[in-house]
Amino acid sequence: MAGMLYFGDTVGIRPAARLGMDGRQIFWQGGIPDVLNVLYYFAAVSVIGAAVCIYDKQAARRDWRRVPERTLFFWALVGGGPGVYLTMLLIRHKTLHRSFMWGIPAIMILQIAILVGIYNILYSRGLL
Repeated sequence: MAGMLYFGDTVGIRPAARLGMDGRQIFWQGGIPDVLNVLYYFAAVSVIGAAVCIYDKQAARRDWRRVPERTLFFWALVGGGPGVYLTMLLIRHKTLHRSFMWGIPAIMILQIAILVGIYNILYSRGLL
């Protein structure tokens, strides 16, 4: 299976030796398709975050029940920061709230730093 992580079920036997694979094949079986799946995930979460932001703008105009601010931050935190932030700028929603104008970019910068760190660790160990 693409992207499957393999773990040894026998104590003391390394999965690489048992399966006849090197570390890269064990950790990252799918290669490029797995990277694309990660990109698809971030795109989907960004679209959902943007939709939630647009709904909140409509709710504000029409006096409907509003989306809690923590929900917008949640979608940014799970990877939808670009969609939420760009939508906020495009439709001018919550642009006067400093917590959003500074918080969402801070979340995105932190996420990029984490992804770069994970990539560097995996690359330095020969797993990518």
